[in-house]
Amino acid sequence: FVCFILEDMNGGASHLFHETLVFCWTRTIEQADQQMRMLLARYSWFFLEVMSKTMAVAWIKQQQQERLSGSKKCAFAHNFYQNLTTLFVMLADEIQQLPLDIATELNRNIAFFIADLLGVMDPGACIALI
Repeated sequence: FVCFILEDMNGGASHLFHETLVFCWTRTIEQADQQMRMLLARYSWFFLEVMSKTMAVAWIKQQQQERLSGSKKCAFAHNFYQNLTTLFVMLADEIQQLPLDIATELNRNIAFFIADLLGVMDPGACIALI
């Protein structure tokens, strides 16, 4: 199984893939034109699915290393929660501006993502995203 970790080329700290993906996605939305935003919305299922899978892998690895008893409260970094919240606010704005078919698809993808998050994140944090 592949570990989804991006290592710093200078031998510094490594970054988890889902943290990097959320950060890059928010920056891309900020700078994208209308056509790029539509493409991001249309293929959001892929990014959200990869993110949920890598979050699950990171949570399982953390449990194995630290021998946690299922604690989801501190499973992810605080800045990741902030970036994820920012992403959800941006996606909610996108839903209002996109054509109906793409907006419906994006909304559905977000709903499935939140359902996946309930398995690896603190349920309170998941509800706060809605």
